[in-house]
Amino acid sequence: MMKNLKPGSILEIPLEAGKVGYAAVGRIDDIGPLMKLYNYVGAGLGSAELERIPVKAWFYVNMASIRRRWRMAGALASLDNNPPIHFTGTPRSFWVLHTGEGDVRVDAAETSFDDMIKAGHVPSTIWLAQAVEQCLRGERELKWKW
Repeated sequence: MMKNLKPGSILEIPLEAGKVGYAAVGRIDDIGPLMKLYNYVGAGLGSAELERIPVKAWFYVNMASIRRRWRMAGALASLDNNPPIHFTGTPRSFWVLHTGEGDVRVDAAETSFDDMIKAGHVPSTIWLAQAVEQCLRGERELKWKW
């Protein structure tokens, strides 16, 4: 079922009391699908309604953790042509921006982790489905902490 994920695929995230949340694939990277989590918890929505909901966070998810939990729920009518760039590295050395057109090295002494986040980049953290569900319920943020 999840093998068919592609940019624009919508996933419905079941929560308590019959409520759902949604995520959509922005692009497929070497570490997995980069997804956007919509700032919505409630009854089911169609894709046209979903596209008007603001994005709460961009994230990577552990694919094994969503199997049998999340469901395919259609596709977005329009693709996001500018999903954020993900990065790896450590605050003691350097960051690497993975642009898709080549990697860019950034000195961590000049650019902090928080600066990378403020610039709109996504850390290459792979979250479990449970953490994403907790984020939807307002119990945690999808934010890596050093």
